[in-house]
Amino acid sequence: MKWIGLGIVAAGMMLGCATRQPNPPPARPETDPMIAQWTANAQQAYDRGTIAQAVTLYQMALERATMADDSAAIGQIAYALATCEATLGNLEQARASLMTAERALKRSGSSTAEAVLLDASLARRLGDMDTAADLLGSLPFRDLSVDQNVQANLLRALVACDRNQLSEAEGYLAAAESLLPKKPAPLELARLHEVAGRLYTLSNRLPLAADHYDQQALMLRKAGRYREMADALNRSGDVWMQMNKVEQAGDRYYRAARSFMAQGDSIAALQVIDKVVSLDREGLEDSDVMREIASLFEEIKNGIAVPTPVE
Repeated sequence: MKWIGLGIVAAGMMLGCATRQPNPPPARPETDPMIAQWTANAQQAYDRGTIAQAVTLYQMALERATMADDSAAIGQIAYALATCEATLGNLEQARASLMTAERALKRSGSSTAEAVLLDASLARRLGDMDTAADLLGSLPFRDLSVDQNVQANLLRALVACDRNQLSEAEGYLAAAESLLPKKPAPLELARLHEVAGRLYTLSNRLPLAADHYDQQALMLRKAGRYREMADALNRSGDVWMQMNKVEQAGDRYYRAARSFMAQGDSIAALQVIDKVVSLDREGLEDSDVMREIASLFEEIKNGIAVPTPVE
């Protein structure tokens, strides 16, 4: 098995972090022009990494689709909204949107497989492994696309990791890899790196885990998924910190915080920088990375508006 036996492959996903790309409704003659415009604008916002703006636009489109009683559009827009909310970490809101999506998709006669996969991922992230496993078990695997089967196997691997069933996780990871095309897309590789990183972390093979998370961040950057890229860098920093590699950890934390800041999420940036405070920085106070982190902290602090007290 290439991923487990040999570590990083030369070519080298909300699952835990790498959520699916939103799928706005396809252009149809009967689609309301405002729905089409808002979903297109929402997709553009998502592609730019301005996820909060995408949420607002998808909510507007969903309200319009509900007004029009367009079940197909409701299902797809609600699913896209759920992916955005999941990316922002709003997991309960994402599951509520998925309930709307699944009902509407069933009503329109469309497949609910993507919604079920995302629901299983969210249940896992919320700590409900039994529900995640049940949702995955409910999928008609023979009717799934190759990509959906890859997703399902990777999710099963993560659930197995969470249950400390590492040999089972290796088997699911191998099954997912075997289904990939000869030249996987960056996002597909990112998903594999994420699961391998989790597996290696739990089995205390930390150098390999850090490498996988670094590779995941690289693949997500190539895919233009900058929010998730920053999350992957943050996870890599955590693993480097477990190995007491302070300079490497600081480098990943700085890059993650810098990306979050550029995306307009000062809170996420500060949460990452706060980890640097716990590092043993002896001998590194004058290093380039520590100077960069200090400078970024000042930039974030100065950029956060302090409310004026009301007398």
